[in-house]
Amino acid sequence: DFVDIEIRSEKRFIFDLIRKRGKTKLILSFHEFRRTPTFEELQKLFEGMDRYEADIIKIVTFARSFEDNLRILSLIPYARKRRRKIVAFCMGERGRISRIFSPLLGGAWTYASIKETRQSAPGQITVKEMREVLERVGC
Repeated sequence: DFVDIEIRSEKRFIFDLIRKRGKTKLILSFHEFRRTPTFEELQKLFEGMDRYEADIIKIVTFARSFEDNLRILSLIPYARKRRRKIVAFCMGERGRISRIFSPLLGGAWTYASIKETRQSAPGQITVKEMREVLERVGC
């Protein structure tokens, strides 16, 4: 249903193939494994990615501080005002909270692992933990 392509990939030629096929949706992603850029940098990144007209823009950064979560989550209302679907959250132990808040703020989805030993990124919580937290906040 979806193909996820990193914006920095040399495989951007796939964009047109996906659009011609018509059934598969394109997720254009950006991963920053060392830090979370400033909000201004994130806005410019989003705008640059938006030019490709992907179905969903995914921006995932690494949280060095809890404040980094606020910056990445601020992209969600920014994208929604532009009528764009976005996945945005932070990796890392300090970014765990953003994985929970992202869908609550209108992010298209978040990622959780089936088991703690099967994480695909640092700071990823399990499906069980995600469900427990969402139930506690009334979702």
